Amino acid sequence: MDTKVISSGVRYSRLPESYVRPESKRPRLSEFSDCENVPLIDLGCEDRPSLVQQIGDSCEKSGFFQVSNHGVGLETVGRMTDVAVEEKLKLYSDDPAKTLRLSTSFNVNKEKVHNWRDLPEWLPNPPQFNPSSSNQNLINLLSSVEDAHGGVTVEMKEPMDSKLFASMLGSSLSYWIQQKKRGVWIKLPIQCSNLVYPAVKEGFLYDHAKPDYLMLVKRIPETSDTLPSNASHRVGIGGFVMNNEGELLVVQDRNGGFKGTHVWNLPTGTVDEYMEVDRTDIFSKILTETDIKARLAIPTPALKHINMHEGVNYVYPKDSDGKKWPFQCYTRPTGHPKPAFTTGWLDFVKAKGLQIGDKVTFRKLEDEDEAGGEPQYIIHAKRPRAITLMGKQIIVGWLDLPLP
Repeated sequence: MDTKVISSGVRYSRLPESYVRPESKRPRLSEFSDCENVPLIDLGCEDRPSLVQQIGDSCEKSGFFQVSNHGVGLETVGRMTDVAVEEKLKLYSDDPAKTLRLSTSFNVNKEKVHNWRDLPEWLPNPPQFNPSSSNQNLINLLSSVEDAHGGVTVEMKEPMDSKLFASMLGSSLSYWIQQKKRGVWIKLPIQCSNLVYPAVKEGFLYDHAKPDYLMLVKRIPETSDTLPSNASHRVGIGGFVMNNEGELLVVQDRNGGFKGTHVWNLPTGTVDEYMEVDRTDIFSKILTETDIKARLAIPTPALKHINMHEGVNYVYPKDSDGKKWPFQCYTRPTGHPKPAFTTGWLDFVKAKGLQIGDKVTFRKLEDEDEAGGEPQYIIHAKRPRAITLMGKQIIVGWLDLPLP
């Protein structure tokens, strides 16, 4: 092991071959120019925002910088150099996961030519390090509020320089990981839209958006993602279950604005105790060019909810104004193209001004059959309401069609 460490005490009379690079791989210094304007950053600067700004500018423009007043004095360096070989070898390791180690070169087990250097490495904030409340005041963290689910929420209210925000976010994430937080939510108002990119670079994802703000979320890597794929943006949402009699049982929220009221949360909205859930969504569809110009294909799972026989059928859904629309559908034998609304549907498209990207929802009223037992259907047409963030369209709601 000691032969791997240059400072092992072995006195070489000549340079070992393992440290000699082939001439073809040596740097041609004559082909390079001297760099006379290397950024020099004083780490002893007490103006932390200015210091962070200098480091950010140097990384962005030059990709490197020199430092002064880094806190490691010549006396400390000398003491490390003079440590006995036996003590140094106790710390030798090629495991990069160790919080304190002495290593040499870069990767002595894989590289063909070694670098003439030994270096001590340590993690300034290893996982077992838990700063006290007094130490927290020395760390520039984002202001956050803990929730009841093991996470924290950051609500940005004032504009901030994106580079300063990136630095504070990185420090905050390290602290939250040490505190074993399960997730982080960041609420960004429109005036803080410049902070979206640095948050995304740290692994944050879009959760939901409103006209005046965007909410981002990040799950801490050490924990599993417990957010359901069909969740709305309400954290702490209640739920519902079906019992053996087919009754809908809702679960009251334990926290939040609906606690103690007669309103219950469902994954896609709310319901109060006087509301009857008497409609069944047969299908919803985002319209394509074919839907707009030719026909509206009926998804196969929806066919069982629409009374049709082989041949020509008519369905008369009502729109949001109560007007009936005669939709013609021709049903062919199994194996042919699936049924689609044709005649009547195109009149509906024209009357409502439907466009590609709009959404239609076809529903069945369970308990409102007309005379003769014919089921009643309704059709809703909506247009997405979107905002643009970072060049991407984000849907924040739907508007009823036709637009006023």
